[in-house]
Amino acid sequence: GLMLASDSQGEHNDSVGVDTITKYASLYGLDSKTGIEIGETSPKLASKDAPRMAMGQSDTALTTTQLARYAATIANSGSCYDLTLLNQITDASGNVLEENTPTLHSTVDLSVDQWNAIHTGMKEMVDNSSVFDDMTNFSMAGKTGTAEESTDHPNHGLFIGYAPYDEPEIAIAVRIVNGYASSNAASVAKDIINYRYNLKDKSEIFVSDPGQLSFVESTEICTGETDQPAVRGDKAGNAVEQCGLAAAGRSHHRHEFSFFHAEIHILQHRISPAAAFVTLV
Repeated sequence: GLMLASDSQGEHNDSVGVDTITKYASLYGLDSKTGIEIGETSPKLASKDAPRMAMGQSDTALTTTQLARYAATIANSGSCYDLTLLNQITDASGNVLEENTPTLHSTVDLSVDQWNAIHTGMKEMVDNSSVFDDMTNFSMAGKTGTAEESTDHPNHGLFIGYAPYDEPEIAIAVRIVNGYASSNAASVAKDIINYRYNLKDKSEIFVSDPGQLSFVESTEICTGETDQPAVRGDKAGNAVEQCGLAAAGRSHHRHEFSFFHAEIHILQHRISPAAAFVTLV
């Protein structure tokens, strides 16, 4: 951030840094909504403090969905696509009325060596994290983040990543509000990956005792609506079975995604409401 905020004379110029970071952030899709057909807050890129902006802090504000698209752009080495819930629209008889086609938002042009450095660094983060110690015979990439908002409450835990590492299929972003540490968000992501790729028995992933769960905001896994009464335990697990990590929407290559609202707390985490978004790379 400090280097990016240097002018032609080598002097610190915060506006130069903010403008430069904004330019590159927009290439990763962080300047606009992702395109999904549900309510989505517009992203806010920082307006000051380039060093902290470079870390994703200052007054930056992004949704989990936007972070997932960012992760997908990294995973596929630079193609940023708009997201959609829809593959196609049919009538009651199954006749196709409209096909959905992917929309390219932007591209990030880096050399192969630069992309390899980014991918390798994200893989090594996962390989060296104790959170993923028990994930054997499966390779993924990721990056943790801790968003500091104030000293009055715990930090927010964040994680982005993609899997499998060698041939990416999905990208994921997890946010736990006041989640204390990014390792907690990484642990949620690991459980979702374990579920998606059948790396663990579901009994090891889902909470079976409803009494262990607190009421949370949402019953709607696929739509993300938050104005319904909360659910507990097996009902939430059954909802995931019905909706699934891959049933929310299918589209074209690099454009398919599934939506999973981890506020249901079906995973074995007891911290605070979390949200996760999964998109196909």
